[in-house]
Amino acid sequence: MPDQNYNILLRNIFMFCAVMLLLIPAIALPLSKYFWLADLASHFIQHYLAASIVLLLCAITLRYKIIVIIALCAVITNASIISAYHSNIDKAANILPEADTVRILQFNMYLRNKTPEAVINWLDNNLHQADIVLLQECPIHIRESLINRFTDTFPYRSISLDWHREDILLSRTPLTSLNIHKLENSLISYIEAETTSPTLRIPYRFIGIHTASPVTSKNWKNRNQQLKNLIPLISNKNNSPSLPVILSGDLNTTPYSYGFRNLISSTKLRFDTKATLGTWPSFMPIAAGRITIDHTLATPHFKIIKSDILTPNGSDHFPTLTTLNLTNDRANK
Repeated sequence: MPDQNYNILLRNIFMFCAVMLLLIPAIALPLSKYFWLADLASHFIQHYLAASIVLLLCAITLRYKIIVIIALCAVITNASIISAYHSNIDKAANILPEADTVRILQFNMYLRNKTPEAVINWLDNNLHQADIVLLQECPIHIRESLINRFTDTFPYRSISLDWHREDILLSRTPLTSLNIHKLENSLISYIEAETTSPTLRIPYRFIGIHTASPVTSKNWKNRNQQLKNLIPLISNKNNSPSLPVILSGDLNTTPYSYGFRNLISSTKLRFDTKATLGTWPSFMPIAAGRITIDHTLATPHFKIIKSDILTPNGSDHFPTLTTLNLTNDRANK
């Protein structure tokens, strides 16, 4: 009798988990527009997929036929969501000439970073890969030493200050029309500048931003509003409506959240998270256990070649390095 009760309990637990892994993503995605908890749940689709696969294998081993069917549906549902939203780049597009390459390095350094020297040493070894560097949550006390250290390589810069944290933009090419704005109805600043590709000097706009972390319902609403406020900024700039645009930063959202999906559908920005299976938290040893909240997005003028994660130092985020191509033909579209 005890064995029978144990089997019934185990079956019920498996049944509950299978149903939840099927229903949560199916419900969370459409409701993430309206409810904070649904938005939080929508960020962990790849975790639901991994759990569904494990559950499916266990159910097959234990011969729980109904649970096998439900778990298989959960696997298919979660895999379909990931396939639909992890990238929207044109996979058939050819790689454009190397001369037109633009490389963007984005790194949330973590405001409470206890090893800033290690971060600076890491930057010493990795900044050579980039044309534009966006450093976010830079501790104020290392700002000057950091900037002075890389002045020769990146002579052009801009600094945005929010709530005792700094975002620093470093560039090899001149930054013109440089502005630091507050988003409408928000305390969040963003850096906006015009610059050029390093070889052919093709102009484009760069926007660097760090949106609110949706750890509370209020912050969730703020982050969604901040993402919404970016739409007219990207889509219709009166003084330079046709320039290509790159948007980069810690957006505090995965591609599955409504705020991100609305930004993409409204601006036609391209993104590719295939290579960045997770940028946060860095202490998670398995990529499938992390989520991608650090992004570099670009208008269709660019071809995204790849997006990689680099090794972190003292930060809870992985740095990202995104390689894009741009030609005059694309820029003039």
